[in-house]
Amino acid sequence: MISALKKTFKLNYTTPYFVPTPDEGIVKRVANFRGFTVRILKNELADLGLTTKFPEIQNYAEAVYFDVMERKKERYLRTCDLFDAVEHCQLNCTLERLPILKKFVHNQKGCHRVYGLECEYCDGGENPETQKLLVLKKELAELQKAHDKICKEYRQKSREIQELEKENEPVVKRMKLDDSYELSIDDEERNAPSTSNLS
Repeated sequence: MISALKKTFKLNYTTPYFVPTPDEGIVKRVANFRGFTVRILKNELADLGLTTKFPEIQNYAEAVYFDVMERKKERYLRTCDLFDAVEHCQLNCTLERLPILKKFVHNQKGCHRVYGLECEYCDGGENPETQKLLVLKKELAELQKAHDKICKEYRQKSREIQELEKENEPVVKRMKLDDSYELSIDDEERNAPSTSNLS
């Protein structure tokens, strides 16, 4: 039994469980005091060498980043949040490669615990609340399109009205002058002494 353990737990490249990491002794700062961005997360994934093992890992960076932002405990994202983001990017890659493991996580109701995970079982309609949410999102998108269309038409009509006002401005001024002239004539006739009062 001990010989079997020695074979399994040798530190070399032949076993998938233990891969030696180079000990370079270089320490670098991973996040500044104001937090980190998606770009910094992607750079960190590349610097850690994870893009060689998981070429698609940077595709998950944005979704994971925004989930980390929602769940952060402090005002700014800290180094521990960066570690969480790196961990969840790796989890997303692993779960996408192993659908059986992804189904297990779903059955354990743990999909929401993996940041950035898009679970086709949850989104696929097994959950009626999720279905309602999807319908509401679709209706909201349709309402937004209708609102945008109405706003566009309103802006177009406003431009047309402004153009018509510019074209008709001289006519309107002339009509106002004519109206005021007629009013002044009527006022003079009313104020003039009548012939019946004179006699």
